[in-house]
Amino acid sequence: MLSPELLQRIFQWEVRTWSRAYPLWHSALKDLGHGFKALALGERHGGSSLLLALHGASVVCSDLNGPTDTAQELHRSEGVANSVH
Repeated sequence: MLSPELLQRIFQWEVRTWSRAYPLWHSALKDLGHGFKALALGERHGGSSLLLALHGASVVCSDLNGPTDTAQELHRSEGVANSVH
Protein backbone atom coordinates (compact mmCIF):
# COMPACT_ATOMS: atom_id res chain seq x y z
CA MET A 1 0.00 0.00 0.00
CA LEU A 2 1.09 3.56 -0.63
CA SER A 3 1.94 6.22 1.94
CA PRO A 4 -0.48 9.12 2.59
CA GLU A 5 2.11 11.50 1.07
CA LEU A 6 2.28 9.50 -2.15
CA LEU A 7 -1.51 9.24 -2.31
CA GLN A 8 -1.59 13.06 -2.10
CA ARG A 9 0.77 13.27 -5.09
CA ILE A 10 -1.32 10.78 -7.07
CA PHE A 11 -4.84 12.02 -6.37
CA GLN A 12 -3.83 15.70 -6.14
CA TRP A 13 -7.17 17.54 -6.00
CA GLU A 14 -9.58 15.06 -4.39
CA VAL A 15 -7.40 13.03 -2.07
CA ARG A 16 -9.99 12.15 0.55
CA THR A 17 -12.50 10.55 -1.81
CA TRP A 18 -10.09 8.86 -4.22
CA SER A 19 -7.85 7.56 -1.43
CA ARG A 20 -10.78 5.55 -0.11
CA ALA A 21 -11.06 3.88 -3.54
CA TYR A 22 -7.33 3.12 -3.68
CA PRO A 23 -7.56 -0.36 -2.02
CA LEU A 24 -9.91 -1.47 -4.81
CA TRP A 25 -7.57 -0.08 -7.50
CA HIS A 26 -4.58 -1.71 -5.81
CA SER A 27 -6.30 -5.08 -5.71
CA ALA A 28 -7.27 -4.95 -9.38
CA LEU A 29 -3.93 -3.59 -10.62
CA LYS A 30 -1.71 -6.03 -8.74
CA ASP A 31 -3.44 -8.93 -10.47
CA LEU A 32 -2.44 -7.58 -13.91
CA GLY A 33 1.24 -8.23 -13.30
CA HIS A 34 4.20 -6.24 -14.57
CA GLY A 35 4.25 -4.72 -18.06
CA PHE A 36 0.54 -4.31 -18.78
CA LYS A 37 -0.38 -1.37 -21.01
CA ALA A 38 -2.53 1.52 -19.86
CA LEU A 39 -3.88 4.77 -21.26
CA ALA A 40 -4.39 7.69 -18.86
CA LEU A 41 -6.58 10.46 -20.28
CA GLY A 42 -6.97 13.97 -18.88
CA GLU A 43 -3.68 13.66 -17.02
CA ARG A 44 -2.69 17.30 -16.68
CA HIS A 45 -0.33 16.76 -13.69
CA GLY A 46 0.13 12.99 -14.14
CA GLY A 47 -1.38 11.49 -10.99
CA SER A 48 -3.26 8.55 -12.48
CA SER A 49 -0.40 7.67 -14.80
CA LEU A 50 1.90 7.63 -11.76
CA LEU A 51 -0.44 5.22 -9.98
CA LEU A 52 -0.56 2.92 -13.00
CA ALA A 53 3.22 3.00 -13.52
CA LEU A 54 3.87 2.26 -9.84
CA HIS A 55 1.76 -0.87 -10.31
CA GLY A 56 3.87 -2.05 -13.25
CA ALA A 57 2.12 -0.53 -16.26
CA SER A 58 3.61 0.93 -19.40
CA VAL A 59 1.47 4.08 -19.57
CA VAL A 60 0.54 6.61 -22.22
CA CYS A 61 -0.03 9.82 -20.26
CA SER A 62 -2.17 12.21 -22.29
CA ASP A 63 -4.02 15.48 -21.91
CA LEU A 64 -5.58 18.03 -24.26
CA ASN A 65 -3.05 20.68 -23.17
CA GLY A 66 -0.22 18.66 -21.72
CA PRO A 67 0.75 16.72 -19.76
CA THR A 68 2.45 19.50 -17.87
CA ASP A 69 6.07 19.80 -16.85
CA THR A 70 4.79 19.03 -13.34
CA ALA A 71 3.64 15.61 -14.58
CA GLN A 72 7.02 14.87 -16.09
CA GLU A 73 8.79 15.89 -12.89
CA LEU A 74 6.38 13.76 -10.82
CA HIS A 75 7.17 10.70 -12.91
CA ARG A 76 10.92 11.38 -12.72
CA SER A 77 10.90 11.95 -8.97
CA GLU A 78 9.03 8.69 -8.34
CA GLY A 79 11.35 6.71 -10.65
CA VAL A 80 8.77 5.74 -13.27
CA ALA A 81 9.68 8.13 -16.12
CA ASN A 82 10.81 5.22 -18.31
CA SER A 83 7.38 3.61 -17.95
CA VAL A 84 5.36 6.72 -18.86
CA HIS A 85 5.14 8.04 -22.42
